[in-house]
Amino acid sequence: MLQTNKLDPVIDRQREQLARQLVDGFGYKQAMNALAQMSGYESTPPTILEFIFNNDYMGDVLGENLFPVWRAALEEIYANPFYSPYREIMITGAIGLGKSTFSLAGNMYDACRMLHLKNPHKTFGILKTDPIVFAMVSATKDLAEKNLLSQWKELAEASPFFLSQMEKAKDKGIMFPKKITAISASRKNDLLGKAVAGALLSELNDQKAIKGQAEDNYNGVLSRQDSRFGTAFSKTGSWAGRIWLDSSRKDSNSFLDVQIDKGRGRRDVRVFDYAQWEVHAFRGRYSGETFKVFIGSSTRDPFILTNAKQIVGLDDTLIIDVPVELKQNFESDIYKSLQDLAGKGTWSAHKFIPSTERIGQAMTQANPVRREIIQLDFYESHDQLINYLDQSALKLKVREPRYIHIDVGLTKDKLGIASCYVAGYVTRKHTNVLDGSVQETREPVYMFDWLVCVEAKAGQEIPFYKIKEFLFLLRNQFSYPIAKVSADGYQSRNLRQDLELAGFEATIESVDRLRDPYDSFKMALLAGRLNLPKHSLLETELKNIMDLGHKIDHPMENPDGSRGSKDLADACCGAAWNAYQAMAQEGGVTGRDILGMLGDTSTVDNESTYASFLDNRDDRFMDDFTGLLSHQPGDMW
Repeated sequence: MLQTNKLDPVIDRQREQLARQLVDGFGYKQAMNALAQMSGYESTPPTILEFIFNNDYMGDVLGENLFPVWRAALEEIYANPFYSPYREIMITGAIGLGKSTFSLAGNMYDACRMLHLKNPHKTFGILKTDPIVFAMVSATKDLAEKNLLSQWKELAEASPFFLSQMEKAKDKGIMFPKKITAISASRKNDLLGKAVAGALLSELNDQKAIKGQAEDNYNGVLSRQDSRFGTAFSKTGSWAGRIWLDSSRKDSNSFLDVQIDKGRGRRDVRVFDYAQWEVHAFRGRYSGETFKVFIGSSTRDPFILTNAKQIVGLDDTLIIDVPVELKQNFESDIYKSLQDLAGKGTWSAHKFIPSTERIGQAMTQANPVRREIIQLDFYESHDQLINYLDQSALKLKVREPRYIHIDVGLTKDKLGIASCYVAGYVTRKHTNVLDGSVQETREPVYMFDWLVCVEAKAGQEIPFYKIKEFLFLLRNQFSYPIAKVSADGYQSRNLRQDLELAGFEATIESVDRLRDPYDSFKMALLAGRLNLPKHSLLETELKNIMDLGHKIDHPMENPDGSRGSKDLADACCGAAWNAYQAMAQEGGVTGRDILGMLGDTSTVDNESTYASFLDNRDDRFMDDFTGLLSHQPGDMW
């Protein structure tokens, strides 16, 4: 009987009927040998399972090490050694799934099949002088080399088949005979002039070293494969190799997520999208008991459902069942758990901070500045910035080092200044779903003293000399403990030099050049570890700043028609980033130490301890420690 699981979909358009006749007349194995000879192969390539488990191929390095879900996926992709109906394989979801290993296994199988051909260049109509390449593409050439190509080579060297082929290679820089090789790349120009049979574009959502990098690399690979292998595809209906696109989930508008939405209706695209518990179910660590989580939408934040009434009015497709073993992770940080464990992209529509609710909850502090926007007169000497602050707020009870960041708007008509300190740390416990171990992380809690927005008067410039005078006054008259002052690059070099001459630690720091400052700022905000001043313009900026992939930016115009900006958001982000860097270098006070100072002698250092403290706190301490510990909505401080 015809083995439909081996020949359906068909071997290729030209040989479907012949293949079925051969199988019926001579059996599957002899039919495959005959088809191999007629298709230009020296010998019959292994099936995908033979490739994975046979020690002559990858049995020693893959075999049982490849998770069962990926073995089943490869069987689906490669119905038989001669044909696959797919061109693009898109893999996303949670972290820790083995996505890259799965992609490498498929990529190497395509190379194995290619090496079994007598004359690949003749088979595909390619000039015999052109190398046939399998491209390993990442954000930088160094990452592609170290994380992908080096692993490709290590796997090949551990395989008797590939190793024997490598020993036969004679061309310098070519890995295998018949001018077949693997290369590293990070830009589409790295692929120019090359016959790209297949490619692995790893962590595609993070390919943001330059604007439009992910899209350029993706289109570059498609173009190179089309130009060299498109003719053969038109005859057989099968591509020489696959394009593997993998990335962990970010937000719902990340590049790979958009491509997945476009490709779901295409027959030549296969999408694999898993949560951690789906891939690791075979380990037997989950009881089967679950709880429900709403993953969020454009109008509502994600949350854990606690009763049946909460389901009313929600889109069923936005509710997932999560193993109870992971409930602590979701209660601790639902956004991180949705991305890392459930593999769900949080809704953003390019908005950098997906939760407007958390932004409002973070603004816990009264801003001691009397005006939201201060217009300082450039020429009037008595119009000083200090006059707009409630000076009683500068008489500090908590004497932790302060970190100040100054941001000047691109139009140079507005300036933001923020001051913050690390008030302590929250220790969180997380269960590692891979091995069941409990891990702890110490995460800083940021407290902001004040936020200032300065605007130039009509026909004037921002009086930078008054900003310097303000900082001198803070330090000299109020003994304000300034540990560091940073400013962005616009008109800030002279300011930094003057501050250094006056004995300040001063640096040029732009939160726009790298994503780390804003990514750290967002995670602290979503986790409830930011205590920001109440400021309507700051709230508007945080709600509207956008994640454009290569950078964080503001819209030209906000939804209410006002001009977009992020001067105050940059000031807060820069201050928190400076504090984080300093505390990371110097250590700092732990949550255990803080509770000890307040007379708490319990031995458990986790969220329940903090909750207990908040419920039983002595209000005499709250002037000194208000906002010191992250809290949940509804706690009265």
